[in-house]
Amino acid sequence: MCAVPGNGLKVLLWLLGSSTFAAIEAGQLGLPFAFATQFAPRSVGSALESYRLHFRPSDALDHPYTMVSVFVIAADTEDMAHYVFSSVQFTLIDCVRGNSLPLQRPIRNLEAVSTEKERLSLERFLPLPIVGSRETVFHGLDRVLAETAADELMVLTPVYDQTARYRSFEILSEHSAFALG
Repeated sequence: MCAVPGNGLKVLLWLLGSSTFAAIEAGQLGLPFAFATQFAPRSVGSALESYRLHFRPSDALDHPYTMVSVFVIAADTEDMAHYVFSSVQFTLIDCVRGNSLPLQRPIRNLEAVSTEKERLSLERFLPLPIVGSRETVFHGLDRVLAETAADELMVLTPVYDQTARYRSFEILSEHSAFALG
């Protein structure tokens, strides 16, 4: 006997992309489309518009259905959220320097370990992060949902400290977009 995980299940296939080409392909195939903002944040609007414009109903889906990925780090205070986020920033600065290191510990003073040019390069990699306290993050999530009309959000929370990551998810779970049921 041989194991066949998922045998008989109808698992919905998604197309994950970061371009209008991928969006049009998903629309023409009648598949749900997930947009990866971490790769092409400035293209999200045009990609979702192209997807919806080119959508053709299929056996899988009768109407357009979208998901948008967003970097989100929530904490009890603005200062704590930005401190936690510094680990992502410093790791990316190391990448710009040609180093490939795992996620780094957060640091209190990014300016002390980086140049202005390096910090400006972060905008290319992280132009749309939602980082802050509950109020800031909820406002940011509401803005993304309003601007994209996404049906779902995929939250990316690269955090060095697992306790801080768990706290971020606890705060996020209080937002209506993540309500279960």
